[in-house]
Amino acid sequence: MTKKKQLVEDFFNSPYFNHYSDDPDIVTYMSPPLQILEELITQQFTDLKKGFSDQSLVGIYLTEMLPKELPVYPEESVYVYEAVVDFYCYLHALNYLSVKEYKEMLLFFQQTKPVYFARMFDENYWSKSKTEMIDSYGEDLYGDLSPQEQEIFDKLDELFSTLDSRPTSTKMVKNNGNNVIQFPGSSKQKKTSKRKKEAPSNYLRFRIDLVGYKPPIWRRVLIPDNYTFEEFHQVIQALFEWEDYHLYQFEGDGFLIEREPEEDDLFGIPFGVDQVVASKDILLKDYFEEVGEKIEYVYDFGDWWEHKIVLESIETVTSIQDSYQLDAKKQLPYCLKGKKDAPEEDSHFEETFVSFDLDKINKRLEKMHEK
Repeated sequence: MTKKKQLVEDFFNSPYFNHYSDDPDIVTYMSPPLQILEELITQQFTDLKKGFSDQSLVGIYLTEMLPKELPVYPEESVYVYEAVVDFYCYLHALNYLSVKEYKEMLLFFQQTKPVYFARMFDENYWSKSKTEMIDSYGEDLYGDLSPQEQEIFDKLDELFSTLDSRPTSTKMVKNNGNNVIQFPGSSKQKKTSKRKKEAPSNYLRFRIDLVGYKPPIWRRVLIPDNYTFEEFHQVIQALFEWEDYHLYQFEGDGFLIEREPEEDDLFGIPFGVDQVVASKDILLKDYFEEVGEKIEYVYDFGDWWEHKIVLESIETVTSIQDSYQLDAKKQLPYCLKGKKDAPEEDSHFEETFVSFDLDKINKRLEKMHEK
């Protein structure tokens, strides 16, 4: 038996898998994704202990490879996720992961979970071959039904089609094709409707720290409060010299702000989130009302570059001229200061950095202002 098959096969025969063993159907679609993971790690690493704790590679596996290629029904993706987590418990028991590494991977799985489920349920993200295989499963299942069962199935299908075409619930507001889920208890719900671009009321000064580095890597920036969160994302890309190759999200105060929120994404909404909003449909002034307010920004769900954003001050045209000798209407957004080089795009765990160059950053921000 080859080395790459041993871990997964032993896992299926271990007590860590016993609670699934009474359902053979579950086993049939839990085995392939774990075999894919083990094969991926053994191809990339001679040291398997290091490989299984490589969050960059495991992130690609969870958020790109499985959603795009794994031919399982979306509902089955819950069991696949649980199997991966249980498999890591097994790896820890075999001393493939230290206590610290195991805890870090559990946290990583929890952080990656929203993207994994969003894509596993998003047919637009699936490859053509995956879509065809899942469609063929449905046809085979339908063909195995008796005529009476097929009649019931057809009636149910007609019923669900009718439900899908019913008017939008009063708890759901449409914003240019994206759903904003309205929940009770959010003080900022009324502000998320789409509106025309308006002149800035004030200007916001933020400090943005890249989480996990000592000494800290941070940037201070001035930005008009009429910028959308999509534009704010572009500003952050310039500040840390990212290249906008990957997905991103903002999260804070009951909001999850994304470029393209998934419709009815029940599995992808983290605990504590009241609304999921399209980043182009909410302005900075809609969220930031008082000095000291915070929000988190994550870029690249594989490398998971996490940023802490704090509103330091609310400025006017006059205060910006007096304090910073800048013309707010012509020169913002503008990076005032920063410390330390930022990691290079797609370089997690490789320790390669881009030199901090304030002039270069502001030239990139200047192009945003010109647009």
